Amino acid sequence: METRKVQVTGGSTFTVSLPKSWATENGVSAGTTVEFYPEDDSLLLTPQSEVQRTKGHLDVSDLDGDRLTRAVMTMYVSGFDIISLEASRITTDQRRAIREATQSLVGVEVLEETTDKVVIQDLLDSSELSIHNAVTRMRLIAESMLHD
Repeated sequence: METRKVQVTGGSTFTVSLPKSWATENGVSAGTTVEFYPEDDSLLLTPQSEVQRTKGHLDVSDLDGDRLTRAVMTMYVSGFDIISLEASRITTDQRRAIREATQSLVGVEVLEETTDKVVIQDLLDSSELSIHNAVTRMRLIAESMLHD
């Protein structure tokens, strides 16, 4: 175990140096982002992990309207981060359905759009979402709605 002194930088930021041997072993160098996980009175530090994006492909040639919207939502709920929707030619109605599905989902944006392909991506990092915070937010919203 090593000990380090906490220093104050700029009056409002606490700074602690990392042991060089640990940093080197874990690929941490100047500019590397690290993640902190608070747990009661402890703090876990880890190098930021590479985010593995799950890719999904769907042929939308025979889908339109509600069926296409449901298919996009199903892929989103199934955990795909990048969804590629492909056809020989994507129609205006299909684009409208894809756009409606994208707008109704949280954190999803159109990444690429061509005549035969639309790629959408989930920009949210699910590892940053806390169940505790989400439930607390829902409780506060429900209390506010009840009060109103």
